[in-house]
Amino acid sequence: MSCGLHDVITLESRGTPAALFGTEPFRAEAEEQARALAMPQQRLVEVAHPIQPLPAEVVAGYADGLLAEAVRRVTAG
Repeated sequence: MSCGLHDVITLESRGTPAALFGTEPFRAEAEEQARALAMPQQRLVEVAHPIQPLPAEVVAGYADGLLAEAVRRVTAG
């Protein structure tokens, strides 16, 4: 998740709203890294865990279900 967080920070620093997708077991790590990188307000959209072993169509269904949440997070202000 740390590479994704760096991407979010880069996008945000360039004026492009971004949200980080991650699973619950990595939330605390992401929040700590965000604080360390001076972005404590980072936006994490939580995905069900585990996701890696799931078929692509299940993951796509998760993405469809989380799209509204991701948009809400990047447009909240």
